[in-house]
Amino acid sequence: MVLFISRTPAFSPNNVEKDARILALTARCCEESGHEVSIVDEDTFAARQWNGPAPEYVFSMGRKLPTLIRLEQMGAPCVNETRAVRNTALSRELTLMLLESNGIPVPEWWAYEPSEDEMFQCDSKLRKLLPGWIKVMRPDGVKACDVEYVETPLEADTAVIKRVAEGVTDLVCTRHMDGDLLKVYAVTDSDVLTFFQYFSPQKEHYTKFGNERCNSPYMGYKPDVEALRTLALSVSRALALRVFGFDVILGADGVMCVIDVNDWPSFSRFQEEAARAIAALL
Repeated sequence: MVLFISRTPAFSPNNVEKDARILALTARCCEESGHEVSIVDEDTFAARQWNGPAPEYVFSMGRKLPTLIRLEQMGAPCVNETRAVRNTALSRELTLMLLESNGIPVPEWWAYEPSEDEMFQCDSKLRKLLPGWIKVMRPDGVKACDVEYVETPLEADTAVIKRVAEGVTDLVCTRHMDGDLLKVYAVTDSDVLTFFQYFSPQKEHYTKFGNERCNSPYMGYKPDVEALRTLALSVSRALALRVFGFDVILGADGVMCVIDVNDWPSFSRFQEEAARAIAALL
């Protein structure tokens, strides 16, 4: 039996239907290949209210820590692996550290430390990150304010203070990068890309929370597609991801910088093709 775990709505703001659809499409592809399929929602699974038969394989979009712990206890092969989800969905700081340590270009960044009293208005090194983006990761869901564009030291300090007052401690500031934004989607099998697509949200007026309006004007830079494919494989290796998406800023000089990574995205308009590639991982 193949178990599919849907993502709790708290981690899919403005994307609940799309996330549900990519999971359902993948499950359908598995059924068409002759596999028995069972689908459970993450909240039920994490609360140990699902008592079905032990799965031979798991496809999970879950991000809650109890979900990951239970999956580790079950021991069945899982996509994405729990360590990959921990690398990308539980800590922005860890994601940046892993990308950077594997030679993948990322913006200059700073991570908030509760024990250190640092303020942008008082620290010249922090001010060099501005304009930039204050980004946080919450253990219980995603909110529109989790990514906030800031230009001045006062704006940056205010954003940090607000998020810390909410109890958020996984917080980074990344320097704003000029260039065109690309959204990339990929599936890998044995270190080979079995699915790869990308598009420009600025060109196609696509937005999730409206943050794209803070990006540089769209210039229509043409990416080196082979370099982008190589970058996708590098991200996969660095974070142990097999089903993933990531955002890239493409500069006028052709340099690509990774600004965000998403474990198991909804795959936008590429869902049908992506679902077949994901199901083929069985």
